[in-house]
Amino acid sequence: MKEHMPNSSQTFPNYTRNENGDAVIEWASDASMRDYFAARALSGLLVGDPITWNKTGRIRKSEMDAIAQAAYSIADAMLAERERK
Repeated sequence: MKEHMPNSSQTFPNYTRNENGDAVIEWASDASMRDYFAARALSGLLVGDPITWNKTGRIRKSEMDAIAQAAYSIADAMLAERERK
């Protein structure tokens, strides 16, 4: 799958096909692949972790920074692994 970062109004990738029928990911100018990977990692970090959530169903403020840092750390690892291949 080819990837390019054209100017777009999309916030995350838009999966389309080019004139040859090849799958193409069109990225927004304001969101990087790192941002996309971090957002996907964030979803996984937040799902099913009852320790992170307080009784009102909200994330404790003390956990927010650590969760955001973990999401970007995972994104950085994914990008590094991607470059290795």
